[in-house]
Amino acid sequence: MALWLLFLVTPGWTQTSSDVTVNVFPPEAEIRAYFPNSPGVGDGVANGGTFQVQVAEFHLRISAPGYETREVTVTLRKSDQVAPGKWSFEYELRPEGMPSAIRHEFRRHPVRSFGLSGVFLTGLAGAALWTRKKARVEAVEARAARDEAERQALATQEKLEQVDPNLIGKTIDDYRVLSLLGEGAFARVFKVEHLEYRDTFAMKLLRPELLDKSVGERVEREMTIGRTLVHPYLVRTFGFGTFRDAPYLVLEYVEGLTLDDRLAEGPLGVSGTLAIMKKLAEGLEYAHGKGVVHRDLKPANIFLTPKGGVKILDFGVAKILDTEQRLTLTGQALGTPHYMSPEQARGHAGVASDIYALGAIAFEMLTGSPPYDGDTALEVLTSHTFADIPSAREINSAIPESLDRLLETMLCKSPDERPANMGVVLERLRQVAA
Repeated sequence: MALWLLFLVTPGWTQTSSDVTVNVFPPEAEIRAYFPNSPGVGDGVANGGTFQVQVAEFHLRISAPGYETREVTVTLRKSDQVAPGKWSFEYELRPEGMPSAIRHEFRRHPVRSFGLSGVFLTGLAGAALWTRKKARVEAVEARAARDEAERQALATQEKLEQVDPNLIGKTIDDYRVLSLLGEGAFARVFKVEHLEYRDTFAMKLLRPELLDKSVGERVEREMTIGRTLVHPYLVRTFGFGTFRDAPYLVLEYVEGLTLDDRLAEGPLGVSGTLAIMKKLAEGLEYAHGKGVVHRDLKPANIFLTPKGGVKILDFGVAKILDTEQRLTLTGQALGTPHYMSPEQARGHAGVASDIYALGAIAFEMLTGSPPYDGDTALEVLTSHTFADIPSAREINSAIPESLDRLLETMLCKSPDERPANMGVVLERLRQVAA
């Protein structure tokens, strides 16, 4: 009785039938209305639909999946009418959790949400681009720092090796240095081992201070030619490279001693000289047939193997170094002039120059001394150019006349007066042997 009296005295209210419309977002929300005469049951109300009430106040329970349930007390005041006898109410449920809130925002405000998401995605893309750019910059900086550290380490190592140039045990590209075989004015020769295959080679490391800027191209050109020379009396060239601005050659490793070392013990005699001369002439004839001239034939470039074999090395190296770099005429010879033809001293070398050098080497094998000697390189070269041709037989009477005459023709001042080629030399050597 008291409740109905309350309804009757509510301002602006008269006990008549009223039309009520309830609009809830989201549209799938379930609405139940509870009236004083049915407080525990409630009536289902269509979202956005109109229903009639006979009271001034009632209760609504609104729920939807993903949203918080809302309890609402509705009071029908005359001041809230949208039309005579008509009331309209709007409610919006609160989503539960972030995923529901995002879905709710896109459904409730699609235009605004897509605009904001575009801004958000653009921001994300910008942030990603900035992150990638920053990562690239950091990578470049790290690489530059690493390169600088490696450069400094290499510079430090080079300074240490200038103090201690010993390379034994170190690695040069694919090779490990085992021992030093020899050292001269132009290069150091090391015994090396291939890191993977364990094969043994000789590595000739040229001295960079004696080379001009174009030496790299010439090394490659000459060694490309040198690798085509495959003969039992020639040391094979297998490869080349550069180690700290110094070109190096990878050569066949030969056991034995150089002819230079053997001559330090004295002359070889006629039979020993003929045996070596024929092998040298055969190897040189083969190289000349390939269009390759040695240019620096001398006892130090000839190996004698334990089984009586002969090996000529350094094809192409003299051409790489150039006569101007190898020889000074001020009293010091960077390379010995004792076997150099007159025309080669003037900068011209060919097949005839190798024939001249072989004659000078044979002269020393037979007599124990080269054909010309002097205190300076200039004196020696002057003798090669102007002095009379010496007779080896006058020094060693055991030398056959035919061999002495052959040496005299091989040592002629003019290239045109020497044997035409190594084939002619070989033929005359066979005649001497007979």
